[in-house]
Amino acid sequence: MNDQIRITVVGGSACSAAGLDSQSLAWPEIAFGNQEQYALRKVTIAGLTLVRSVEILFSMDQTDILILHFGTSIGWPSLVVRLQDRFGIKFSSEFGFHQPITEGKPTDVRLRLRKWLKLKIKNLMKYLFLLMGLYKPRVSIHEIRDQIDAVVSIASAKAEKILWIQHRALQDSHTIAERLFYKRYYSRIVSTVKSANNPKVEILEIPDDFVIRENYLNDWVHLKPAGHQRLAEMVRKVLASSTL
Repeated sequence: MNDQIRITVVGGSACSAAGLDSQSLAWPEIAFGNQEQYALRKVTIAGLTLVRSVEILFSMDQTDILILHFGTSIGWPSLVVRLQDRFGIKFSSEFGFHQPITEGKPTDVRLRLRKWLKLKIKNLMKYLFLLMGLYKPRVSIHEIRDQIDAVVSIASAKAEKILWIQHRALQDSHTIAERLFYKRYYSRIVSTVKSANNPKVEILEIPDDFVIRENYLNDWVHLKPAGHQRLAEMVRKVLASSTL
């Protein structure tokens, strides 16, 4: 047991099997589960941000490899005021404005029309609240460097090797505002992690050829089994080439 490599994965719902059937595995379990050489521990919190991860990292045990998988909650716009639920949409939820994660289309025409109307209403409201300054990222892009420095500092004290994954969303069905906001934050996060020049930290940049419909669920954020499988392969490849 002492010869096992301790791997801890801390991430948002993007590193979970959210939206998949009960038999499907997320990429951490595919990459490291049921293998004698690894002892896997995973902490998943929906909507994980840099600030939320700090508390997790403070309380976690020492590990050999720490993998941080941050999703679109960093930089993705959200409603900064609370609304009551309307039109069958849970506006009161933190994720009420997100696209539905479920696959497929209802066979009933009325249900399909209702689903289409909900999506159009949400997108219209996003633009209205954007113009009012009420639909925007919760964290200023100018605060990103300080938050990343804090995460890297704590993580470095907990692990010998840190792999940072910044999730990419498929842009097909999102509003222009969401695309532009997240693209800007994504670029800033990747460049900031790279510029940290910490020998313990390596970043896995998800390539363009990964961001295709075959790898994503209906919300174009969470992964299908094929996406989890490929991401697991990329993680294993990066770690195999590391000096650990």
